[in-house]
Amino acid sequence: MADIYCDNTNGNDSTGDGSSGTPYKTLQKCVDNAAGGDVIWIGDTSAQVLSTATSWASGWAAGTGETAYLTIRGWDYSGGAGVAGIGEIDGNAAAANVFSTTSTPNYVVLLNLYMHDTTGYVLDGNGQRWHIIDCEVALGGGGGIDSMSNLKVINCHVHDNTGHGVRLSSSGLLQGCFVTDNSGDNVACGGTFVVVTGNLIKNPGTANIFSTQDDTTIINNTIVGDGTSNNIGISIQTSGTGNGIFTNNIITDHAGGTGIGIKFTGAKTVVVGNNQFNNNNTNMDSAVSYVTLTDSTTNPDYVATGSDDYTPQAFVDAYPTTYPGSGTTTENKIGAVQEAGGAAGGGLMEPGSMNGGMV
Repeated sequence: MADIYCDNTNGNDSTGDGSSGTPYKTLQKCVDNAAGGDVIWIGDTSAQVLSTATSWASGWAAGTGETAYLTIRGWDYSGGAGVAGIGEIDGNAAAANVFSTTSTPNYVVLLNLYMHDTTGYVLDGNGQRWHIIDCEVALGGGGGIDSMSNLKVINCHVHDNTGHGVRLSSSGLLQGCFVTDNSGDNVACGGTFVVVTGNLIKNPGTANIFSTQDDTTIINNTIVGDGTSNNIGISIQTSGTGNGIFTNNIITDHAGGTGIGIKFTGAKTVVVGNNQFNNNNTNMDSAVSYVTLTDSTTNPDYVATGSDDYTPQAFVDAYPTTYPGSGTTTENKIGAVQEAGGAAGGGLMEPGSMNGGMV
């Protein structure tokens, strides 16, 4: 395993040897000389401007296992060897993709990169088990990140692409990302066992999240429309057997005439619950069978303000608590806001309250 350094300003493909002191100039030269387990460092002095997609043909072939991952990451040139920076790869509205889709290898990690401005998808892969981490992906003429099996997209900003922002195939993961302003669906789930969690997904061209497969888990996301268009928060379209879980999401501002927070199409039974809706034309349609986890009679932390529309309750009475040695009995409140003098329980606390939440 080796470190291979690349710097568009200070490197040279003819006289360089790929070291930090005498780096190569182009990403293509680095890929041509890489092997499984290597790390390619892309310097931050100027962008790698592509006229065609970077080819895998004469370089690293598909790895044989997870120990053979090839990592391509940003490098702080002025910081010296091994110092992380932000590397830029510019398709210059000329390259179809950042990387060629021909003979795309498995086991690739992209880290700390800004990749943008291609005629097709910025990243369009036939490979498997790619990890895209702490990257910005933008201005793809065909979309942002296309489907790969076992694709993991983590802590990325994917925005302003023509078409889908991120398209996940089987066993895909989208976690901790900001996905916004893509002209198609911000997130398209086209395979089974897909997980979308902990993301901010905003301003879609069509749907914020579109799922066509079973076994999709969409939890703990903030999903925001543009407040005026007829877009959809989560669109579930399948005739499969179900097993989808759609819980603990904030779904808001799908406020156009046909805007819907969660839309179902097809015969499917899914689990829906603990979603908070706000300012949607329709919060959730009922075209198919679904199971709700909670309502105001079974979950004291939420109170219904409309059909399947929940907002946090100010507080609910709980159990009296006697503090040892004080002889004082007070009431333990739980919920979003606690009364003055309330004890531990969580949520915001009014002045004079005791341990248990933000003051």
